[in-house]
Amino acid sequence: MAESISRITFFDNGDLRYHAQVQPLCNPEGTFAFTITSQKRLSRAPHEELLRFLACLSRGELLNLASVIQSAAGSTQDQEVLHGQH
Repeated sequence: MAESISRITFFDNGDLRYHAQVQPLCNPEGTFAFTITSQKRLSRAPHEELLRFLACLSRGELLNLASVIQSAAGSTQDQEVLHGQH
């Protein structure tokens, strides 16, 4: 049974794009590959992705990473509200 892959583009300025991907791994069981790749549209090979970061994480480590990101995003949003920015 194929596991699903979660992937997002989290930065795109028209030329440079960064993607984050989470993919379940079979071995060791219960782990995930978390990768960050980049693409440069104006390069000779615009469809080529360069690996920028790779980590094999347990479910707990992946949830901790998600929690840190959510917490930071919430803190940033709270600061923007306090300073009148939206």
